[in-house]
Order: sequence, then structure tokens, then C-alpha cells
Amino acid sequence: MIDTNYLWYNIEITQDEYPENPREWDNLWTLVTSHRNYSGDDELPEWQASIEKAFAMYLEWEWLSMEEVYYHTVYLYEHSWVTISTSPFWCRWDSWQWGYIYVSKKKAEEELTCAKCNLEKVTLTYLDNEIKTLDKYYRWEIYEYRIELLWEMSWWYESEDEALAEAKRYIDTTDPEGKIMNISELIYNEAMDSFWDKFNNLKNDSEMMVDKEWETIEANEELLTNIVWDKLRKY
Repeated sequence: MIDTNYLWYNIEITQDEYPENPREWDNLWTLVTSHRNYSGDDELPEWQASIEKAFAMYLEWEWLSMEEVYYHTVYLYEHSWVTISTSPFWCRWDSWQWGYIYVSKKKAEEELTCAKCNLEKVTLTYLDNEIKTLDKYYRWEIYEYRIELLWEMSWWYESEDEALAEAKRYIDTTDPEGKIMNISELIYNEAMDSFWDKFNNLKNDSEMMVDKEWETIEANEELLTNIVWDKLRKY
């Protein structure tokens, strides 16, 4: 958790307790898996001799072949936590090949701007990043920020640093250099000085209070002050 100030605004970065599964977004890529507890966008056929043959069969159902898609093999590690990767894990007892993430070469050509780049390399990088994002979700490494007094909250950041940078960017856009906050602080302080002067004058006004009321005020000054302050804050 991060609790910090920026341009006189308080920023709080916390873990997102209810992050949205990124596979529910509008993804260009398809994740097909074989696992009883953790699933992607679709399931691989279970009756094939190997997961490779299951993937080939699945692609046939989609009117595709291995030569017509870009894909990454996806691995899953499950012990006291779950993590996924496009690279094999060191532990062969608690990890295995989970499935594949793929996109057709035709769709990659249509959706990715890649005039002079290596389309295959760019696409595979996108696929790998999709798995990294999903891995963050599985490991509960998703964050949100709140900005006090701006009443702003935003979520689904993959690191505390990213959330903090976005919060600062929002403040920079809403209140450049913190001028609004600075002026607000000056108005607030002057108003409070005036309030306390008036409050103390009324509290000590012998003509306003009878003896019994004054005894009550004197004995409960802190409680009285808190109640008046709370009423003003709500107003």
C-alpha cells in the first residue's frame, strides 16, 4: 500500500480486491486451455493423445491450421498460488502445459499496424503480454488509486508505480501545479480562523449562557467542539 501526497493532494494506492478478469475484455487473441479449475476462452478437446494434437484439432474446428496462426504455448504453475507464463517453469511436479494463446495471421495483419516491422515478432510480443496481464490477475497483483478531495478513483493497474503515475497524471490534468488546492487551503484556513474566533466568543458570552449551561460547556468542551465541527462538516 502507498499513502503519499502530491501537489497537496493525498493519493492512496491499494490492492484491487475485486479485479475484473482480463479475459472478459474485448480481446483479439484466443486462449484455449485444458484444466479443471482454470480456463481460458475455450476448452481443448480432452480425448486427444497429447495437448499438441488437441490444439491442432481445435484449430480444425475453427477452420484454421497451425500454419495459419501465430501462437504461444502457455504453462501453469499451481502450488499455494497460481502463476502462468509462455515459458516452462522449473518445477515439473506442480507445473504443466496449460494450453495455447493464438491469433490468426489474417486477423493480425488486419488489426496490427506494422508497415515495416516484423509482424510475427510483434504479434508474439502481444500474445506474451496478454499472458503477463492474466498472470497479474491470477496473482492478485492488480492495484487501484484514490485521490482524496478530488473524489477520483481508478483501478486495474498492474503495479503500484503505474497506479501512482496515473494518479499524478490525473492531478496534473485537473489541477496543474496544485493552484486550486493551494487557494482552497488559504480560504479554508482564513474561514477556520474566523470560525474559531466566533465560536470562542459565543462560548464565553456570559449573557448567552445561564450558569447551568456554562457548567455543562466547561465540563464537556471537547465533546461540544467535536459535535459542532461534525455538524459543520456535514453541512
